[in-house]
Amino acid sequence: MRARTVSRTSRRVCAVLAAVALLGAACESGPTPRQEAVTSTAADAFSNHVRLNAHAATLADSVDELCATPGQMDEAAADRVADGIEATRRTWSYLESLQLESVQERRSWAVIDWPISTGDITSLLLDETKDLTPERIGKRSGADQRGLGAAEYLLTLHVARDGTMPAGTAQRRCDYLSSVVEVIREESELILDDAWLVIDSDDAPLFMLIAPDAEMGVDRLVNGAVFLLEAMTDMELGRALGETSAEARLDAIVEGPLGLGAADMLAHLDGLRTVLLGTEHATDFISESGRKLSFAGSSGFRLLLDDDVVSRLTDQFREAKTALERINGPLREAVVHDPETVSAARAALKALQVTISTEVVSQLGVTIGFSDADGDSSA
Repeated sequence: MRARTVSRTSRRVCAVLAAVALLGAACESGPTPRQEAVTSTAADAFSNHVRLNAHAATLADSVDELCATPGQMDEAAADRVADGIEATRRTWSYLESLQLESVQERRSWAVIDWPISTGDITSLLLDETKDLTPERIGKRSGADQRGLGAAEYLLTLHVARDGTMPAGTAQRRCDYLSSVVEVIREESELILDDAWLVIDSDDAPLFMLIAPDAEMGVDRLVNGAVFLLEAMTDMELGRALGETSAEARLDAIVEGPLGLGAADMLAHLDGLRTVLLGTEHATDFISESGRKLSFAGSSGFRLLLDDDVVSRLTDQFREAKTALERINGPLREAVVHDPETVSAARAALKALQVTISTEVVSQLGVTIGFSDADGDSSA
């Protein structure tokens, strides 16, 4: 099944890039600047959802390899699973500010990456009266018992000193881990299935991957950028440092045992930069027939903003990235042992947030509302 998924994914990459190329040719007939901005962002989002699906399939394969001998922890195989979780999480975090319409309608974040309850996961793992299949994990378990956070937790859970676990527990852990990543893979495939209905339509413009019309697309993308930066600066880093709360709350940082909190924020930042300034990263794909297709990148909202704002955003994105890259190791550990570096990163992100929530919002005529995910996350 997974081999067919990868093959279908490669065909989708080619088809979406072909659609982008055709749309570029149609630009001479005059799409509005806002349509063009949202369309280029939608194309980038779709191509990265294809990448997400490929990472999820690779992750599922690496779990199969690890679980071939469930009673024995193979360090090299476990490292490949950890790498697969990191790659999948990095792409998903990048996509958080570029969410497709299908992601919002499906509420895919509650399947792919949700704050977990380690106690509930452990209870389900040890309850031998309950099977641990993709059907149960996907449809009959809570969002806090699945997703990438659950995969991290299960991968690193209760390995004995000699590298072995009781056979029964080890098998259930593998069943649980395998089911979690299969649910993630299936959800990433379903997102593409929904988006494909737009791509495959003769009369549906590509910006409909983001929203029914370009004006709504601009509004959603800018609102999403503001909400994401607010979550990063105030609700996560601010609370963890005690800068936006009465006392420091380390639990405000949602980070698993692999310590990917800072990497998540860097991926968020890359996605935000794509929305606001576009990306110049060209990518070539070879179709099954041997035809070469090129994706030149996206313009984002660069063409809708004054040169002065674009210049300031460019500097602020660079400064925020540099500040985040100075954080070494897990984010929670950095908050405790190197709070000055984390606080500097928060300040750089905050400067970016202010520019977007004032000048970008004003120039684009966007109204800031409420996040679609309000109340859904504990962040």
